[in-house]
Amino acid sequence: MTYAVIVARAEIENRITELHVLAVRRDLELEDAMRLLGERPPGTVGHLRRLPADLPEPGEVLRLEAENRAQTVTNSTASRRERRLRELGGRP
Repeated sequence: MTYAVIVARAEIENRITELHVLAVRRDLELEDAMRLLGERPPGTVGHLRRLPADLPEPGEVLRLEAENRAQTVTNSTASRRERRLRELGGRP
């Protein structure tokens, strides 16, 4: 199986992240791809993709919009007790 490593500089404005693609290395074995991720320049982000995949070209700008994520579930004892009371029809 082969992989690609994308190295980019990220800029965040409001809820949009722009990734300015600096380099794309294709047809790498997993071990080589992981090594390149660790060797990327400071201040950049790396992304590993399994091939075949649509890959950006160096110089391209990718725009990522923030997602509305679901509320995370807390698993503390108090939270479990509240959920149990709510499920049994009691007051939390």
